[in-house]
Amino acid sequence: QRGTDRRSIDFWKSMEEEQSATVAVMFDPPMIHSHDAIARPELVGKAANGAHLFTGATASLTIRWNCRFNGTAVASVRIPVRPSGFITFTVPKVCKKKRTLAAALKREEDLASGVYISTEYDDSNGQKVAPDVVDDGVTLLEFSTYRSGKRGGRFAVDPFEHSTMFFVWHEKLPAAPSRRGLFGGTSGEGGVQVLEPMIFTHRPICNPSLQHNFEVDRAGGIYSQQGMMLLLNEMVHMMNVTYNCVWEGETAITVVIPLSNGGKVSF
Repeated sequence: QRGTDRRSIDFWKSMEEEQSATVAVMFDPPMIHSHDAIARPELVGKAANGAHLFTGATASLTIRWNCRFNGTAVASVRIPVRPSGFITFTVPKVCKKKRTLAAALKREEDLASGVYISTEYDDSNGQKVAPDVVDDGVTLLEFSTYRSGKRGGRFAVDPFEHSTMFFVWHEKLPAAPSRRGLFGGTSGEGGVQVLEPMIFTHRPICNPSLQHNFEVDRAGGIYSQQGMMLLLNEMVHMMNVTYNCVWEGETAITVVIPLSNGGKVSF
């Protein structure tokens, strides 16, 4: 656990010297996910844009924490390795600020309000059902943060289930300038702007993938500094998680939908 006097932490990727100098490891730009609102971490350094590594070569990757609230921030880094696969690791950071964790949780709920996720959908008459995953931006207990040995009451996938479908939508909110947040977040078509969803596995037992039918937000601007803008609105969107089991065992899986206003929905 890193001390409170560190605002960033450096990592280096390298190749083993036994490998041939003609062999390169190629990886795409890494992604970082904050498990809470205590900090807003970002990745900088040469490796933050992806790289090719040959024998003996290194590329630095720095986590800049940007602490916002008091408490222990936890962030996971995912490095996509070509042609397939990834490396994931998690880093904690103690933040010392005057604002408390309760304020951080309230801020997360405010930024994600209006987002609903359910495992069920009545497609016979197109009616939405009571959400059982995320309700008005708040992750419900059954899908809340997984802790080893404390799974009671939480959602668990049957061993013979290869994929799970989730249904996602956003309810319209009363127009108010204050709801746009620091980085915008609303769309010209109504709804909320989101970035490409991410999925993490906490143990290398499976290699999960995620497919969705979120729309590109052409009215609100297709691209931003954060990536392609997608749109969640009152239409029910589908998001399918395929588990791709590799070994026998059990692992937690986290799905994150980043919001363009700086918030997120995760379960």
